[in-house]
Amino acid sequence: HVALNKTVIRINDQQFWLYAAADADTNELLHLRLFSMTTTAITETFLRELRQKHNVGFAVFLINGTHHLQTALARAGLRFQTE
Repeated sequence: HVALNKTVIRINDQQFWLYAAADADTNELLHLRLFSMTTTAITETFLRELRQKHNVGFAVFLINGTHHLQTALARAGLRFQTE
């Protein structure tokens, strides 16, 4: 299982989106990336980078109900479960 989430952070007066993927069993961070916005295309970029670094093709991604995450995972053919 891979826990996948994004959250907004503020640095000074700017807003950024922090994407994170972690091994749900070990809590090891697999990939982190900061973006200035959040879209499905950006989420797909994050997933592509994650897949280049780690063999997660057979993982089940644990996500919240965020539309961008669901759409990007479905387009990539990755399995996910809403938690």
